[in-house]
Amino acid sequence: VGVGVGAGGRGVDAGGGGPSAGGGPVQSPEGGPRAAGAPGAPGAPGNVAGERVRPRDVRRVDLANGVHGILVADPTLGLVQLGVTLKIGATEDPEGKAGLARITARMLTRGAGGRTRTEIEEAADALGAALNAGAAHTSLSVEGDTLTRHLDALAALLADVVLRPAFPVEELERLKRETVSEIEGLRDDDQALASRSFRAQVYAGHPYARSALGTVASVRSLSIDDVRSFYDRHFVGANVVVSAAGDLDAARFAELVEERFGGMRPGAPTATSVGPAARPRGRRLHIVDKPERTQAQIFIGHDAVAASDPDRPALTVLNTAFGGTFTARLMQEIRVERGWSYGAYSRLGADRDAGAFHMWLFPEIADALPAIQRTLELYEVLAREGLTDAEVGFARDHLIGSLAFLDETPGRLVDELVRMEVLGLPRNHLDTWRSRILAVSAEEVRRVARERLHPEDLVITVVATAADVHPLLVKVPGVVEVTAAPYDSD
Repeated sequence: VGVGVGAGGRGVDAGGGGPSAGGGPVQSPEGGPRAAGAPGAPGAPGNVAGERVRPRDVRRVDLANGVHGILVADPTLGLVQLGVTLKIGATEDPEGKAGLARITARMLTRGAGGRTRTEIEEAADALGAALNAGAAHTSLSVEGDTLTRHLDALAALLADVVLRPAFPVEELERLKRETVSEIEGLRDDDQALASRSFRAQVYAGHPYARSALGTVASVRSLSIDDVRSFYDRHFVGANVVVSAAGDLDAARFAELVEERFGGMRPGAPTATSVGPAARPRGRRLHIVDKPERTQAQIFIGHDAVAASDPDRPALTVLNTAFGGTFTARLMQEIRVERGWSYGAYSRLGADRDAGAFHMWLFPEIADALPAIQRTLELYEVLAREGLTDAEVGFARDHLIGSLAFLDETPGRLVDELVRMEVLGLPRNHLDTWRSRILAVSAEEVRRVARERLHPEDLVITVVATAADVHPLLVKVPGVVEVTAAPYDSD
């Protein structure tokens, strides 16, 4: 069990091959909480296409104020993971205020319920607990874990930071300095620079382009009024999911949610529907200029589908066979056959309103041009021909096998169920994901490859020394625009 107060929190990583990545309020006649979803019931999460990966006691509860609760019970653990997640995040940051959602989340633990930051840290320490806060693009969360005997005290502490934050001005200034240091520290990480720049380019003009961390300028501009306004707008019952995993039964969970969060201000969901991103046309090369690089970090891709898109199972199968495993096409060609990069991967990311597909490799500077050219050739073939029947069969088997890991622990399963709520997926999503993957045919994969892959419209982001790579990369076929920016710019 961790100790202290941190800055993590549950982010929604909707990428990879996971069902929610990368499943309406139910009122009792009295309007209070009602537990639902007994284990084994139709639609109960963990029952994947009629075959339970591992028995889990999953319960749900809904309050009259809109707060929704999810419990994955396991009395054998002796501890409980408890969290509060809001179905809003950095996409709600106002223009010029990138980083506000994350700052607001972290300010919750900097003073609340009559306690100072130090007293909150001491209270968490006394419980042997971890209390973490953070935000992603479509979620904001505070969570902790502790031994079962300390659950009531942890729940009281969590309710204080969520419902009764003090927002002291001096803590905001401290947090802004810490965040600026984090942003500046990322400049030492070439992969993080490439990822951040790729996101800004592929989602240009869209709210998903903004970094959840913010920029140096935007973070420094934040005021305590900005934080309070964000909190007042979004911290309402219909935005909130209270989750628990571990040694807690359904009746006690329903009581705890009502006792600690029944007084939360009611209100309608506040998440803004931002729609899909507009795809940049043509191949656009952006160089993040960093001195003295011997290796290039390269991201290549374009917009993709939202988490709820009906083509996502077929695209997930496609991505798995193309770049999702060590035996995938991209890895075999770029690393195994040619030795240009220690790794070569692809990833299908799907968030609530939009998604992105990217390929990632990191060759030596001398190999950057041929590695990019060959990657583009492989992608063109994929878009034109799709996968072979054997590749589809392998990818399906791989994805079905990996589902067992979602149910490996109560904490992992409850995290997946919370992600489903955040992404707006139906509550039976886990039930149907296995059967939807199994139903994907080679012909369907070939169809989505033709319709959803766009090798002619790509963002190519390269972190390298511009003077070294620019003369090479202008030779990339089909490039219609080349831009560059210093690595230490916002």
